Amino acid sequence: MNKILFLVFGLVLTIIGFRVYSYFEKNLESIDNKPGNLYGIAVLLIFMGIIAIILSIINFF
Repeated sequence: MNKILFLVFGLVLTIIGFRVYSYFEKNLESIDNKPGNLYGIAVLLIFMGIIAIILSIINFF
């Protein structure tokens, strides 16, 4: 059961990362912060989600 929850957690992190990235892309003019840092956060979320998915699949087998 924990493996499935870890897989779902990875999927949720990946989806949130893509949503954050698209939000930053759409609202680039209104964001007052450095865009490079914000894209770094989005990419970090995506990578964390992908790693969690890969680890849960490897742990399943």
